[in-house]
Amino acid sequence: MLGRAQFIQLILFTPLASLCGNQGSVPETPVPLIFQRQLQNNIRIRQYSVTVETHIHILKSAPYLLVFRGKQYHFVDRVALSRIEEFQEATRNGRPGNILWSLNRAAFVSEIFLGGYKFTQDKYRLKFVSTDRWNHLECHVYQVDPIKKHHARGDDSYFQGKIWVHPDDCTIVHSTGLYVPASRLHFSLVEFHNFEFEFSWVELQQGLWLPAKVITNNSGLTRDDTYPEFEAITLFRDWTLL
Repeated sequence: MLGRAQFIQLILFTPLASLCGNQGSVPETPVPLIFQRQLQNNIRIRQYSVTVETHIHILKSAPYLLVFRGKQYHFVDRVALSRIEEFQEATRNGRPGNILWSLNRAAFVSEIFLGGYKFTQDKYRLKFVSTDRWNHLECHVYQVDPIKKHHARGDDSYFQGKIWVHPDDCTIVHSTGLYVPASRLHFSLVEFHNFEFEFSWVELQQGLWLPAKVITNNSGLTRDDTYPEFEAITLFRDWTLL
């Protein structure tokens, strides 16, 4: 049996192009390799620091939330993704908001991990939907739904939406969706919001995919009315190995 260190080494150094390869008809694309590839990428990007530029636009007034006009915010941070928890703590002060609500820009950065360690085949169902061209790349599109939900604790939630998968190496290069609560028993003390988001990755060099942009909004049909309507754009640049 592989130890943890050996397992991580295997995941990190498996040749990227060998993960999917030419697998024949699209519906037969091996779903387990999509989960493996995402785990690989989640581990890989934690080895980097990155400049994160965040634009938050409060779209219109919401007097019941003490928001009387639209407003824009702009932040630039240097983030070591291996210490994302420290970044979340550091951004507690200076958040957009007031005594009724606040927006943590670190949460927008965390969306790139797509559920993190919980994005596994025992917790999610992937259903092939179609092929679709994204950013000049013909991708396999899957619907993603959680299949194993636990009672909510803290901010425990699951991704639900669609993913665009690279046909050659199983990288998730684009996704749209939201996070749903881990349990039907959703208490107000659990930090969970129906914010919709869309994220995309960019291939900086052959086989090396890194996050490029996250768009988060609270203005659609699933809008959380305990927050004002907003759109946030988070851009990632200047990647450097730690």
